[in-house]
Amino acid sequence: MIRKTDRAFAEKWLVKAARDLVMADRALTLPDALTDMACFHAQQAIEKALKGILTLHGVTFEKTHSLKPLLDSAKKLLPKLSIKPVTLAGFSSYGVMVRYPGWMDDPSIEDSRKALDVATDIVKQASEHIEDSVHPKARRTSIKRKKRIA
Repeated sequence: MIRKTDRAFAEKWLVKAARDLVMADRALTLPDALTDMACFHAQQAIEKALKGILTLHGVTFEKTHSLKPLLDSAKKLLPKLSIKPVTLAGFSSYGVMVRYPGWMDDPSIEDSRKALDVATDIVKQASEHIEDSVHPKARRTSIKRKKRIA
C-alpha cells in the first residue's frame, strides 16, 4: 500500500504524468505510429494523475495499473472530475497487456488518439486540482489576469 500525504510528491506524480503524455504524443507522430506505446503511455499518464490526486489527500492505494479503483477513489475527493468509469473501461489493459506480443492486437490510430485525448483531459483536471490546493490564491489571480488580457 502506498500512502504519502505530500503536496510536493503529488506534484511529482503530475510531472511524470505529463512526461507520459509527451511520449504518447511522440509515439503517434512517428511515420509508423507506435499505437501500442501511445496507449501504454496514455494509460500511465491517467494512472499517475489519479495517484497524484490521491497522494494530495493522503489516500492509501494499492500498487496497481487498474484505473477503475483509482478513479473511484479520486472521484470521491473530486466529484467534478469529468470522466466516467465506462470511458476508461478498456484502458487498464493498455497498462500491461498491450506491451506484450500475443496478448492483444495493437490499438488502432483512432483508439490511440482517443486514449491520448482522455489522458490529456484527466492530467489537466488533476493538475488544476493540485495547483488549486497548493496555490489557490495564485491560481485565481492568474485566471483574472488571463481574463483581462483577452
